[in-house]
Amino acid sequence: MKSKASTTIALIGVGLIIASSGVLYPIQGSVTSLEDEVHLLNSQRVADEAVQLQVQELHQQVLEVREQSANRAQRLCPDTPEALQGVETLVLEHVIDTGLVSVRMDSGSTNRSGRFPFRAIDLVVEGNASSLLEFLTALEGMPWVTRLLQLKVEQGAEQRRINLQIAVMLEAES
Repeated sequence: MKSKASTTIALIGVGLIIASSGVLYPIQGSVTSLEDEVHLLNSQRVADEAVQLQVQELHQQVLEVREQSANRAQRLCPDTPEALQGVETLVLEHVIDTGLVSVRMDSGSTNRSGRFPFRAIDLVVEGNASSLLEFLTALEGMPWVTRLLQLKVEQGAEQRRINLQIAVMLEAES
């Protein structure tokens, strides 16, 4: 009897093992798929952290540009003869400082017909490309908002004649 009982117990044990493996195998499959999902989520998290870092860097750059813009002293030029004379004097100083030679400067008309009134300055200078670039950079750094209406460089050797028309934005009349 003992062997029959042992055999029965062994059969019951084998049955339990087979039954539990049937239950455990799907669980193992679920664990494997969950591990794969965890790996995928981790890789997505790393990619998201990289994007977040880029966004933070870009945000910092935006803040720096805003600060530079706020610190820049550009404004509209008062529409007074004294202020306009000051603009012309500053333009001539920039011409001289950058190595250009002033041939002619005419204070053009004031245009008040558009949304933004401006005074046009016609300037004829002679010089080379690097001096012109320095002048345009200095013009951009002027304390008044300016824009270039016309730029014409005549053909020639290293020293060329350059015709510029510069608009100085004026405060609107109250």
